[in-house]
Amino acid sequence: MQDGLLPLFPLQVVLLPGSQLPLHIFEERYKEMIGEVLRDKLEFGVILASSRGIVDTGCTGTVDRVLREYPDGRLDIMVRGRRRFEVLLLNEERSFLRGSVEFFDDDELNPDAPPDLLQDVISSFNELQSLSSSDPLDPEKAHDPQLSFRVAQDVLPHGRGHHGGGGGALRIQVREADAVRLQKVDPPRRAPGDVRDG
Repeated sequence: MQDGLLPLFPLQVVLLPGSQLPLHIFEERYKEMIGEVLRDKLEFGVILASSRGIVDTGCTGTVDRVLREYPDGRLDIMVRGRRRFEVLLLNEERSFLRGSVEFFDDDELNPDAPPDLLQDVISSFNELQSLSSSDPLDPEKAHDPQLSFRVAQDVLPHGRGHHGGGGGALRIQVREADAVRLQKVDPPRRAPGDVRDG
């Protein structure tokens, strides 16, 4: 990070550690930012932007690969989520937003949680994965600090099913103590021209 400031990319999408996000870069300020990220092999932050402003937590990403370069400097890139952070201070001195950030990890597993809860979640997740013909989760990865993100990216509507190509996203609904119910849901309808890019 140059000057200790992380380049920030406000988007109407959430990036999770380990997940992939295709982006079409067309605005001049983001062409500049991604150009520096590629040249210096830097991370940049993706933060959720909405009509109420931007949130103060996000996830860093790195460019896994450039999918296409256009003559006018636009880019199609594939980003991989890396580390979560909290924005402490925003800086608007450049054409793109930057921030002073503090990185953080998941909280430790609650010691009062039922001992078989984690295995129940993995088992239910694998049942969901079988409905969508996706790869199951290895029970040996039960203590992976990124487990919650793996589950979230494949289960929530913004995952694979949301971007088309398959009969809807999958959702876990937690009901009563530890009961987990599986439900297949249709992806939300998107308005014509609703594109996630920057």
